Amino acid sequence: MLRVVDLSVQYRGADSTLQAVSGVSFELPLGSVLGIVGESGCGKSTVARAVLRLLPRGSEVSGQVLLDDRDVLTASKRELAQLRWGEIAMVFQDAMNSLNPVIRIGNQLTEAIRQHEPVSRAEAASRARELLTLVGLDPGTVDRHPHELSGGMRQRVCIAMAFACRPRVLLADEPTTALDVITQDRVIEEMLRLREEGEQAMLFISHDIALVSEISDQIGVMYAGHLVELGTVRDVLFEPAHPYTMGLLNAFPRADTDKEVVSIPGDTARFATTPGHCPFIDRCPFAIPECAAEPPPPVTIAPGHWSACLRASEAPLLRELSGRPETWKPKLEPAPAATGEVVATVPEIP
Repeated sequence: MLRVVDLSVQYRGADSTLQAVSGVSFELPLGSVLGIVGESGCGKSTVARAVLRLLPRGSEVSGQVLLDDRDVLTASKRELAQLRWGEIAMVFQDAMNSLNPVIRIGNQLTEAIRQHEPVSRAEAASRARELLTLVGLDPGTVDRHPHELSGGMRQRVCIAMAFACRPRVLLADEPTTALDVITQDRVIEEMLRLREEGEQAMLFISHDIALVSEISDQIGVMYAGHLVELGTVRDVLFEPAHPYTMGLLNAFPRADTDKEVVSIPGDTARFATTPGHCPFIDRCPFAIPECAAEPPPPVTIAPGHWSACLRASEAPLLRELSGRPETWKPKLEPAPAATGEVVATVPEIP
């Protein structure tokens, strides 16, 4: 249903540029859930916004976003108006900025419904109340304005709006962050029901790896605008093949083990243009000189599982070494990619 091909996004400012997304590709069949994880600033939200063409002015976008062979990136304004909410909907991370502050909640919901479905005002109003009940709000919320609601309540309204027209593709950007556990469980249950009925495909973006693993069929790992690993939940969580994925899992606390939580040293890389080397090179304890020479191509590990790492064939050894805290604790010096040299004060590693 939804196919993203070589998507790249560059933000241009008055005196600077940022390569926010570099060559991201994935497929999202009907009835499936793809979870995207990664550190803040890695480009997860930009990918979702690019799919709906909701990027700010000054953005340069290339690639394709195909919905039933229709390229969303080249759609006319009329076609785009029909696609948004009707075919593809999004739950935004910032609920307050996603709602019109001077329009009542009920009117915002009914407007979206009547824009895409041939129903009367009364039918749309009834549907709006049902949607609010679904996400744990009182039906009387239809008569309130956004500023009268708490942050969690506004987030639930945004989720209700995303469900309003029964879209075939749902882009969920941290949709449950502001929700209590009970409401989060109810919303996730509804999302899974739609998926199981084969009515909807979902791109689920979150920092919560446990939640992503619970609802997703596949997991994609992003770093510095690059999709560095993609595979089934089991493959990515139990047999990761990219050093960044290994480090990310080490930094996530687990209740079933007393293993020490170890953070990846350094900060997420930022590039003005797509780099000509591995984007993770400056923080990777397994970097070799070849990593600075060219961008690593995707390497197939198993059917449906690939990793963009030159040492992907050594994944079992790297996983063993990545489990040692001393592997990640040393401070890495930046690798001068222009010279092809890799300098890192790390223990000797095969």
